[in-house]
Amino acid sequence: MFANHVISQKTHCITFNYDDFLDNALWEWRTQYGNGRGWSPDRGYGFPCRSAQSCLQEVPPLRQPSQMLLLKLHGSLNWRVPLGYAKPSPLEVVRHHEEWSTAHPDEYRVPAQFVESVLEQEPVIIPPVLSKSSLMEQPILRFLWSRAYEALAEAKHVVFIGYSMPTTDISTGYLFREGLRHVSPEKDITVVDYAGTAKDVNDKQPLVHAAYKKVFPKIGESQIVLSGAKSWILDNLTEWLFDSKGQPVAFLFGKNVISCDGRFIGAMIDSTIVWGEGEDGLSPYVGEVESGRLVVRSGEISSAKHVCVKPQTSPRVPSQVPPQVDPITLREGLRDFELSASPT
Repeated sequence: MFANHVISQKTHCITFNYDDFLDNALWEWRTQYGNGRGWSPDRGYGFPCRSAQSCLQEVPPLRQPSQMLLLKLHGSLNWRVPLGYAKPSPLEVVRHHEEWSTAHPDEYRVPAQFVESVLEQEPVIIPPVLSKSSLMEQPILRFLWSRAYEALAEAKHVVFIGYSMPTTDISTGYLFREGLRHVSPEKDITVVDYAGTAKDVNDKQPLVHAAYKKVFPKIGESQIVLSGAKSWILDNLTEWLFDSKGQPVAFLFGKNVISCDGRFIGAMIDSTIVWGEGEDGLSPYVGEVESGRLVVRSGEISSAKHVCVKPQTSPRVPSQVPPQVDPITLREGLRDFELSASPT
């Protein structure tokens, strides 16, 4: 859901994590839903980052630009440098190397063990730094931090997810303070963290607020949300589906379509078709998604598909149900999806 939102809304992400968990999710969105659009490791890190396969043979770079950037300000576990380059590594030699990426056709793929043999063992990761002078010594960091500043300077709303804003990281505080001086902290900045119990919330709220006030003096306690990332994403970034009148009728939870009252409708196994629960590996057609509307087509589609769709549930119905949108006129052959009454 998060990957879908940041790609479809073209929202840049800035992270201090080394792992490639989000990178993987962004790439999976491209391969499953994007039809070649979305985000790629070749073009999505803010600098041209060729595949490590190119160390052994010519590999054509992906030409389509990424719809958003993932700016990793302390480096990444999948960023590697070919053998023989002195440190600090020049920006143009950094390669991406990971198991999840299938960015290039099979004819350009060399077995991973051969690629590993021509790469430095240590990935390009840099521990948190305390001064701007330390940043200037690292070409890749110097470039990425400038890209991050540019992204922040253009931002209209910024959400911090799971970031403690440590006072020891002087450079980070400077980046956010200067890059976001044009926004209103009391309404344009949201801080998402986690506290499990009411007591935890009471204990943690003033601590998180105090840490952020050192960078954004006008930020209020109401901007601190301690429900956790998963809950906040479900409530705020869920993709909703509407009927032709503009009323919200369902939402997407991964590939699953869940009704407003929390019932499983079906799954979008392929394209935009919604297949329902069926027996013997035959799932019935129940509807489809067209321009954000949940509709049913008649007489033009096979009544069943040889897949096994199993009912799935969302953790809960999002608390932030969107308002009614503008009504539309459905094209000929379509009608609104109608949810059957709950069984008694």
